[in-house]
Amino acid sequence: FRSELAHALASTRESLAGERLRRRILEEALREGLVILDGQQRVMAANDIAARMLRFDLASARGRLLQECTRCPDLNAALVLAFEKGGRHRADLEPPGAPGTVCEAVIACVADESERLAGALLLLRDVTAERSLERMRSDFAANVSHELRTPITSIRGYVETLLQVGLEDPATSRRFLEIVHRNASRLGALVEDLLALSFVESPESRDRIEMAPVPVACLFDWVETELGPAAEARGIRFLRTGDTSLQVHANTLLAEQALGNLVSNAIRYTHDRTDIEIGAVADGAWVALTVDRKSTRL
Repeated sequence: FRSELAHALASTRESLAGERLRRRILEEALREGLVILDGQQRVMAANDIAARMLRFDLASARGRLLQECTRCPDLNAALVLAFEKGGRHRADLEPPGAPGTVCEAVIACVADESERLAGALLLLRDVTAERSLERMRSDFAANVSHELRTPITSIRGYVETLLQVGLEDPATSRRFLEIVHRNASRLGALVEDLLALSFVESPESRDRIEMAPVPVACLFDWVETELGPAAEARGIRFLRTGDTSLQVHANTLLAEQALGNLVSNAIRYTHDRTDIEIGAVADGAWVALTVDRKSTRL
């Protein structure tokens, strides 16, 4: 009898240990907050992540209504809606245990054999970075639309004017064509930026982007060659600072485009006869490329 009892106890301990291990593996694999509710929205089980997000104690929460364990009006409203309609529901909320973050709550209701609501599974996931990226993309799209509309409107207006008045006045015609050319170049630069962004964000971009050591001096040479004429036309000088013998590990074309955009903006939004410093500074394993506008020369 004793051997049977010992065997039963050992089997029970193994079963409990296996259950704890399976639960721990599940919680670790999820990396999300998990709460299991019964049909009355009482907490049957939860993991540590959910307890931290919703700020409740695991031991005291079991058997109590979730609304009693945490103060989160948005979650309560989502639970009421989910239990009324059944099925699967999503809602964004700010968890009381992580103020300032955005959490996606997914509520999956479960029915029994009689099609009555038996409970629900609540998953909580931190989506702060994703929502921030979505807002950035939305703002970016709005800004790009505005940036594209401005040169297009300008080109259309000056071309229509030329078509109406003709080319009898060479000086005026040349001035209008220079404006059209400048805005067309601006459009081209915007399109190139969009294509580069699309390329960088594509899933396979990491496999397609070739990285190699790029001398900082070569990047500065490229900037001066490409943007030197525009700077000289306004009396702007480029001054190199820092350690120009450094190298950066980068894609040459993308590095040139990034630095060129910074210098181009500096030229566009600075005063005539101004010095623009382009420099490189080593910071441990990193190299910081800097663009700085200096005071106007008299």
